[in-house]
Amino acid sequence: MSENDIPRMTALDQMVSDDSLQAMKAVIPYTSSKEQQLLSVLIKFMELKRTFQMFQQPGNDMKMASAEPAALSPSEMLQDIRQYTGGNVRESIDSLLNAFQTIQVFQMYQEMEEEKSNHESKLDESPQPGID
Repeated sequence: MSENDIPRMTALDQMVSDDSLQAMKAVIPYTSSKEQQLLSVLIKFMELKRTFQMFQQPGNDMKMASAEPAALSPSEMLQDIRQYTGGNVRESIDSLLNAFQTIQVFQMYQEMEEEKSNHESKLDESPQPGID
């Protein structure tokens, strides 16, 4: 798996995890089966505890800095989600993004045709010089 294929951490993961938890996660494959279970549950518990603590503090709502959620288009949201995925999920998102692009091109074509039709009808309605 190349570095580009590895999903990066979400904003929430970055807020509730730190280097020590990431190091603990990296150690898990090198431990016994029983230790893997214990470490995995311990790490997830610590992340859950930090999540609760984070949201108990005022002003820690997670929002995009650039836009309110209602202002985001579905394709913008999918672009953001895509960077945290891989494999089949990423392929599905790519298919949806391609469909959105196709729809946008079709809508632009329709708008151009409507403008052309409106322009032609205005020309037909305007008086023509020299005809009485």
